[in-house]
Formats: sequence, structure tokens, C-alpha cells
Amino acid sequence: MSEPLFLACADIHLCENAPSFRSEEPDWFAAQARQLEWLGKMAEKYAVPVVIAGDVFDKAQGSTRLVNFIADHIPNALACPGNHDLPYHSLDRIDISSYGSLLRMGKLEGISGVKYMDIHGTSVAFTLFPFGEPLHPCETKAEVNVAVIHHFVWTEETAMASIMPDCGLNDLLAQMPGFTYYIFGDNHEPFFVDNAINCGSFFRRKKGDDEYQPTVPLVYADHVQFLPVPVHEDIVTTAETKERWADAKHNFDQFFQSLKEAEKLSCDISALLQEELIKQDIRAEVKDAIVQLTSAN
Repeated sequence: MSEPLFLACADIHLCENAPSFRSEEPDWFAAQARQLEWLGKMAEKYAVPVVIAGDVFDKAQGSTRLVNFIADHIPNALACPGNHDLPYHSLDRIDISSYGSLLRMGKLEGISGVKYMDIHGTSVAFTLFPFGEPLHPCETKAEVNVAVIHHFVWTEETAMASIMPDCGLNDLLAQMPGFTYYIFGDNHEPFFVDNAINCGSFFRRKKGDDEYQPTVPLVYADHVQFLPVPVHEDIVTTAETKERWADAKHNFDQFFQSLKEAEKLSCDISALLQEELIKQDIRAEVKDAIVQLTSAN
């Protein structure tokens, strides 16, 4: 049986603030760290490099806190930048991006061009196609030649033909023949057709993702194995949660109106607020923060 060659992923979209679908996470940084560290453990387990087909970041210029966090938790990787990694979607501005900072730190390697590796005795050539770079046929002659592409792509099953007619898989592959594998990023819906892999979103991020199972392709010379990303600790926002929020907001609207009346009567507003918090279904740390603020005043 052949040895594994690399792990592929794309559309990680690391960010400081949780998307609304994950807004109930008590610590969004910790939630992101769980999956990044799992990715690193898989790379160590199989002794293979990690290859990222773009959009490491959700925004091109993140905070110092976010960049340092990613440097601490993301495994070293070969990557091509996606549109979200580039200020104004311009490759010429990569030096002022957070992606550029990770390049300088040595956490990421690659912008465009070719990277040769010997992996478990197999010569592998990775050709990087960052967002906006023209596609071209394979120009390498390794045992395994891999195109890493940040370019939106669809198949007939994804029903995008009328919206993006020039991004069909067959049309794109016709522009770049000769590769052993094609690793795509940008379309968050994963698919695998013959030797073309669209990795899909690395995190569950949007409405409807409660049934979504992210996977990471473990690529061999002659087949692909899909590793399920552990998501059992994820805290997601469901329709039931939103309904509870709506009820809580309604209750608080009524309560705040009563506070205005209590203020006129010189009541102990802090005590009233704490009593109401006990009734509401609110995370303990939020209750504590509100109590501390009202006690301080």
C-alpha cells in the first residue's frame, strides 16, 4: 500500500469574532484552536505536510492578537493566498496582509510558483495558483504533480452554472491539463470528482451547517482518504436557540421598562436586575459581568 503524501484543506477563515452561527461559543479562539491543533496532530501522525488552497484568514488584515494566536496554533503549511487573504483582493498587497505576517514568521510557505518535496520517497511538485492568477497546464515532471488553486469551481450537482458559467469543473480542468491532482478552495461546499478535490469549509460557520461534517483529504499517490474533523464540541446556533433569544429579548424589554418605573420610585435597581437574571436563561459569565457592572455603579 502506498504512503500518504499530504493533507489538504481550504477556506479556514480564521477570525477574531465568531460568526453568528457560532456566537454561543464561550471562547471562539479556543474553538478555532481545537481544529487547528487536530490538523497539526494529523500531519504528525501521517508525517505529511499540510497544504492549504487559500483563505486562511477571513479578513486580509487581522489584529495582532489574531495573528499571534494563529502562529501559535496552526501547523506549518504550504499555502496559496485566497481572496480573503489579500488586501483589496490584490496579490501585490500581500506584504501588508496578515498572511504576509505568517510568511515572515515561517508558519506559512508559498504565494505562487512551484514547490518540490520528497515525501516518503515520492517526488511531489506543488504548483500554487493564488486568487486571480491565470491557470495554465502542468509544467512539472515529478512522480505526483499537484495543482493548488484558489478559484471558485462547481459541478452540475451544485447548480451554479447560471450564476458563474465560466467556473465549471470541466472548463477549468481543460485550461490546466496534466496534473495528478487538483486541490481547489473558495467554494465552501466540498466535492470529489475523479482527481479533483474541492476541500470545502474547514469550520462549521453558517446557517444550515449543523448537519455539515468537515473533512480533510489525506492524499496518496493512488487514492484519497477523507478524515472527519472532530466537531462534537462545537456549540452552534439553532432555530430553537434563536427563538429562546427572541423570548429573552421580549422579557428584557418589559423588564427594562419596569426599571424606568423603579428608578422613579427610588427602588434598588441592582437587586431587581440580579433577581431578573436568575429567571433568564443566560450564560453564567454574562450574568456575572452584568452583576459586577451594576454593583460597581
